[in-house]
Amino acid sequence: MKRIKLIWLLAFTVLACMLMIVEWNVCNKNTTGGIIDLEFAKTHAAAKEIVVTNGWNIAAVKWNTIIDFLFVLTYSALIFSMVWRASKVIGGIFVFIGAIIAALSIIAGLFDCIENFRIIAFLNNPSDEDGFRSPYFFAKWKFIFLVVCVVYYMVAAIVIIDRKKIA
Repeated sequence: MKRIKLIWLLAFTVLACMLMIVEWNVCNKNTTGGIIDLEFAKTHAAAKEIVVTNGWNIAAVKWNTIIDFLFVLTYSALIFSMVWRASKVIGGIFVFIGAIIAALSIIAGLFDCIENFRIIAFLNNPSDEDGFRSPYFFAKWKFIFLVVCVVYYMVAAIVIIDRKKIA
């Protein structure tokens, strides 16, 4: 059983890394200034300036954003499983807290999907000021939730390592 879990974790890690490399290569070649700037654009004017002024290849950026849905699935599942597993290994109150923190990784993934839909809608018609829905709110909270998950996992890993030294 442990071998299956390890293989599953390894497969998700490899897939997440591969998707990240593909995304960053496509994104960096076609988005001067970076996609993060677009994610944090609060107004239509700011978003349009990022895309138009920098001369983005909109078709490539849309394709990259579609690929991002696979990355969202993998990173959400990977972080969820890491946090959940670490919490179960520690036990006690960490199981309850870990369940809440692990759920944040899924919420972050959902927020990332909403953010992607909003970016694609904008890229389909960058001049439609009335139809612009800023991805800012979802991008901000996605990153906050992911930072919470990673910090929790790092603390849990330290606790696990410390307990193994004592035992």
